[in-house]
Amino acid sequence: MPNCNICHQPVDKGLVHHSDCWEKAVNDMSQKFCDDYCRWPREVKDEDGLEELHFASCPLIQVLNLGL
Repeated sequence: MPNCNICHQPVDKGLVHHSDCWEKAVNDMSQKFCDDYCRWPREVKDEDGLEELHFASCPLIQVLNLGL
């Protein structure tokens, strides 16, 4: 039985990671990237505006969502 690449616990059906572990890793990484490197949070102060203008088209989020 293969193990999760993130938490190293056994998984079934040939998965390489648990979806919950992937989601946590994605959230942690995207938060770090967005807080430290992305210009959008500094340019758009309103959270609703940020979500409306950027999150739907963010290439990082699109790539990370491919893992699920």
